[in-house]
Amino acid sequence: MVLADAKAEADRARETYETRLENSSRLEKDLRTQQRLRGEVQAADKEKGDEAEGHKKEVNERRKELETANKKKDEEAEAHQNMLWQMLKAANKKKGKDAETYKEDMSELRRRIKKLRGLLVEKRRELGASKEDMERQLRTARHNFKLMHERWLGTANRLQGIAKGSSRRVAELVDEVVADKDCEISRRGASWSAWRMSWETGWTNS
Repeated sequence: MVLADAKAEADRARETYETRLENSSRLEKDLRTQQRLRGEVQAADKEKGDEAEGHKKEVNERRKELETANKKKDEEAEAHQNMLWQMLKAANKKKGKDAETYKEDMSELRRRIKKLRGLLVEKRRELGASKEDMERQLRTARHNFKLMHERWLGTANRLQGIAKGSSRRVAELVDEVVADKDCEISRRGASWSAWRMSWETGWTNS
C-alpha cells in the first residue's frame, strides 16, 4: 500500500514536472517569438523613420522651390500692376483733356442751335404768318429739330474724334444743318437763303 502510494505520488510529480517543462518550453518559444517580432517592428519603424526623414527633406526642398517661385511671381505681378497703373493714369489724363474739349465744343454747338431756333421764331414773326400757319410751322420746326437732333446724335462720335480745337468743324456741322433747313424750306417755296444770309451776318457780328 505504501509502495502504491509512493508510485502514485511519483507519477503525479513526474506529470507536474513534464507539465511545467512543457509550459516553460512554450513560454520560451513565446518569448523568442516576441523578441523576433519586436526586432521586426523596430526594423520596420527604423525604415519608416528613414523614409519619413527623406520625405521631410524632399518636402522642405519643394517648399523652398515653391516659395522662390511665388516670390518671383509676386515681383512680376507687382511690376505688371505698376505698369498698368501708370498706363491707366496716362489714359485718364488724356481722356480728361479730350472730354473737356468735347464738352466745350458741345456747349458751343448747343448755343448755336439755340440761337438758330430763336432766329427761326423771329423770322416767322417778321413774315407775319397767321396763328394757324405759325402753329403748323412750329410743328414742322419741332419735327425738323427732332431730325436735326437725331443727326447731331449720329455725328457725336465724329465730333468726339475731331473736337480738340476744331471749331471750324463745328461750324461746318452747323452749315450742314442749315443746308438741311434750306432743302426743307425750298420744298415749301420760302426764301431760306435770304434768311440764312441774315443769320450769318448776325452770327458774324456776334
